Amino acid sequence: MLPLSVSPPRREAPRGTDVGDTPLDHLSHQWRGLQPAPPLRSQPLSCSLQPGPGPSPSLASLLSLSLCNSVGSCPTDRRALPRGRAREKQKRNPMEKLDPETFSFHFLNMEFVYGRNCSYLCYQVEGRLSGPPGLFEQGVVVNEVCGDTGGHAELCFLHWFRGRLSPHEYYRVTWFISWSPCSNCARDVAKFLKRHRNVELSILAARLYYCRDHEQGLRSLCNSGAELAIMVFRDFRYCWDNFVYHHGRHFIPWENIDANSDLLARKLEDLLKNPLEKLHPNTFSFHFCNLEFAYDRKYSYLCYQVEGRLSGSPGLSEQGVFLNEVCDENCRHAELCFLHWFRGRLSPDEYYHVTWFISWSPCSNCARQVAEFLKQHRNVELSIFAARLYYWQRNKPDLRNLCSSGAQLAIMFYQDFRYCWDNFVHNSGREFIPWEKINVNSRLLATNLEEILKELQSFCWWGLLPRR
Repeated sequence: MLPLSVSPPRREAPRGTDVGDTPLDHLSHQWRGLQPAPPLRSQPLSCSLQPGPGPSPSLASLLSLSLCNSVGSCPTDRRALPRGRAREKQKRNPMEKLDPETFSFHFLNMEFVYGRNCSYLCYQVEGRLSGPPGLFEQGVVVNEVCGDTGGHAELCFLHWFRGRLSPHEYYRVTWFISWSPCSNCARDVAKFLKRHRNVELSILAARLYYCRDHEQGLRSLCNSGAELAIMVFRDFRYCWDNFVYHHGRHFIPWENIDANSDLLARKLEDLLKNPLEKLHPNTFSFHFCNLEFAYDRKYSYLCYQVEGRLSGSPGLSEQGVFLNEVCDENCRHAELCFLHWFRGRLSPDEYYHVTWFISWSPCSNCARQVAEFLKQHRNVELSIFAARLYYWQRNKPDLRNLCSSGAQLAIMFYQDFRYCWDNFVHNSGREFIPWEKINVNSRLLATNLEEILKELQSFCWWGLLPRR
């Protein structure tokens, strides 16, 4: 599993204009004679393009962008904006191509890089867009520094693309992008794909963008139908040939380009796996903070331990972390993600003791399904420790039903948070530092849980498990 405790400099929105930015210097062309491209996985898109007769409107005229009216006037970025002709050219988004230095600098596929505060997105769209008569279009989008739609390159593309697609056409879109999408962009793109089933998206990233919850965003993106992969040598060469003003020069790969791609591909594979191995410290502290009423905690995290021999595992114990799938067709919470994984690995001849440390107590639907699972698998014993209670009036009978099915339900206290920190967090050897009122909050939540379950006190147990 991929450790998430190391965070290189982050790609923040809005991002500044890089010294390597190259504005559009030529008008776009109409294209005809498109030849179908082979599948993305086996080979990058390959199209034979011929310029059509007559002048064509600029791509930039199809996208209206709002830039700041004065130097440094953007409240979110105090760096000076370019002046004169350079500033006028910067308005043109998308661009036609990149200059060689910009491409080589921003698409360098090292695991950790510095000074790449801009994101570049080279796109190809197959399908008839409103405006041009052709069936194919390509260009380059860079993140906006400021303006009404100021954001990362992915959102700039969507803003441009939404106004030109037709609900009656099918589109195949390919992105070659310098950074993998951040969590916010990934969720927005996932929502876009769920609303536009006539759009197929393939994303090839030069590098992985590491930040809090980025793995959740990438999973959401893949669950929405997007194809996500790491760029390899042939992809960089294809971009050089089609998106760079190379003046007839061949692409010269940088050192370790293949080794870097292999490393990033393995890390992406680990990122997309569910369960995770461990959590980032900031993720744990934020999502497991035991407030009575917590806001902006829209994800549920489930740290699990399984005692008993699972198929495919040589040991008698296994642990990891699940989180909910927000853009899956069934929008499964972490509890159901665990059950989906666990069902395929348990044996009817083994006895299992399962412990959950969970950021939210189960919702009504999850509580019912977990209770049904326990009734069907009498060889599984489940103990649940919740950091917070998910308050919903109809939850109460289902939580009682969960306890009557044999589950043990309790509230997490200091020793439970410390145990999770030691076993489920990339803590880099640091000790757990409790937040303010951690035990006061736990006692309050435990009292509330006791009130909910008071009709089943003979069935429920809300002490603490002995630590192993």
